[in-house]
Amino acid sequence: MAVDRISPAHRPLGLVGGVRWLAYHFCSLETCLVLFLYGAHLKAILPALPVPLPETVLYGALSIGIGLWVMVREGIYWRGIPIVIAGFLLTGWMVISYGWTPSRMMAQESLPFVMVINLWAVFVAGCIVAGSRERVLRLFVLLMLLAGLLSAIGSYIYFLHGDFRFYRGPYGEWHHRTYLAWGNTITTGAAVALALALHARWGSAKQLFGAAIFVCCLYFLMVSGARGALLGTLSAGVVTFVATSPRLRDGQLMMARAQLLALFLIGIIVVYFTYLVGTDQTPTTINRFLQLFDQADDPLLRRGANRFDYFAGAYRAWLDAPLFGQGLAGFTIVFCGVEQPGCHPHNIFLQSLADHGIIGGLLLAAFVLIGLHRYRIAQLHDDPLSVVMLMVFATIFVYVMVATDLPTAHRFFFFVGLLAMRPPAAEADDDVEDDDETVREAA
Repeated sequence: MAVDRISPAHRPLGLVGGVRWLAYHFCSLETCLVLFLYGAHLKAILPALPVPLPETVLYGALSIGIGLWVMVREGIYWRGIPIVIAGFLLTGWMVISYGWTPSRMMAQESLPFVMVINLWAVFVAGCIVAGSRERVLRLFVLLMLLAGLLSAIGSYIYFLHGDFRFYRGPYGEWHHRTYLAWGNTITTGAAVALALALHARWGSAKQLFGAAIFVCCLYFLMVSGARGALLGTLSAGVVTFVATSPRLRDGQLMMARAQLLALFLIGIIVVYFTYLVGTDQTPTTINRFLQLFDQADDPLLRRGANRFDYFAGAYRAWLDAPLFGQGLAGFTIVFCGVEQPGCHPHNIFLQSLADHGIIGGLLLAAFVLIGLHRYRIAQLHDDPLSVVMLMVFATIFVYVMVATDLPTAHRFFFFVGLLAMRPPAAEADDDVEDDDETVREAA
C-alpha cells in the first residue's frame, strides 16, 4: 500500500534508533538524486571533491549504481514507461539534429547531457522514484531542507554585506551566476514548504516549520535578484489555489482551508509589494522586474541581448527552418554568430522550435502533456501529495520557460518523469492496468 509519510517507527526510537532512522533517509537514493540535480549549485558550501569529475557526473554515476540496485530489488514502475518513451523520442530527435547543426563545440558538449544524463534523469524519476509515494515524499522533504539551508545562508550574507547577487566570497568559489543557481534550487523547496504550511494541521509544529522555511525562502528570493525563481515560487501558490478550487456541496459553496490560507498569503504579498514600491524600498529582485518593464517600454535602455531579443531571435530562427530546425545548439550560431555559452533562447519551447523545428516542438509538448494528463482537479481534492507535485512542477516549468538551456535541462526531464507518481492506494486498487500490480512498494 502506498504511503504518504516517511515511515516512522511504531515505538519510540531512542538515541540509537533515531540515528539509524536519520541514516536510513539521508543515505538514500533520493539524497543522491538531490545532489545529482543540484550538486553543481552547491560548490560554495560543499567541500571540494577529491576527484576531477563534475558534480552532476559524479552524483549521477552514484545514483545509477544505487538506482539499479533498487530497481533489481523492487522492479520497474510500469506507469512511468510512457513518459520515459516520450523522453527517449524527444532526445533521439535532438541527437539526430546534430547531423545538420552549424554548431560544433557547444553541440558536442551538449551530447553527453542529451544522450545520458537527461535520459537517466527521466528514467530514474519515472520508473523508480515515482513508484513509491514514500520516496517522492522523502525527495520533497530533502528539497525543502536544502532550500531552507541555502536561504538562511544567503539571507545571512545579505544582512552582513548588504548584497548577495554581487557577493563573491573569500575563496573565489562564488561566481556571477551563484544568485541564479541558488534561487533556482530554493524555489523548488519553497514550493514544498508552502504546501506543508497550507496543508498541515492548523497550528501544528509541521505547519509552523513549513511556514518558517517558506518565509525564509521568499525573503531570500526577493533580495537575491533571481527573478525567475521568485516568479516560480509565486506560481506554486497559484497552483495550490487553483487545485483546491471551491466546490458546491448541499447547495453551499465549500472552500478548502488551504485555499483560504493561500488567498490570505497572496493578499499579504500584494500589499507588501505595493508598500515597498510606493516607499521606494524595492528589494533587488523586484527592482530587476521593474527594470525589465522599463526596457520593454524603451528598448534604448537595454544593454546587450535580453529576453525580448532572445525570444524574437528564436522565432526568426524557426521561420528559417520550420520543419527540422537549425540543429542541436544551432541557435547560438544563428543568433550570436559565435559559439558563446549562455546564448540560447531562455525558453525551451522556443528553443525546441528554433533548434529542432516543428517536429521537436511537438515531441516536447507531447512529453509534458503525457506527464500531466493524469492530474485532474477532481482527484487533486483527495490527494494533497499530487497538489505538492504540481506546485513543484510549476516552479520547474517557470524556470525552463525563462532561463534554462534544453539540452542541459536534466532537472526538467527529472520532474516530468516524476509526474508519473503512483496514485493513492484507493485509486490504484481500482486501476485496470494489471502491470501496476507487479511493482512492490518501498519498505
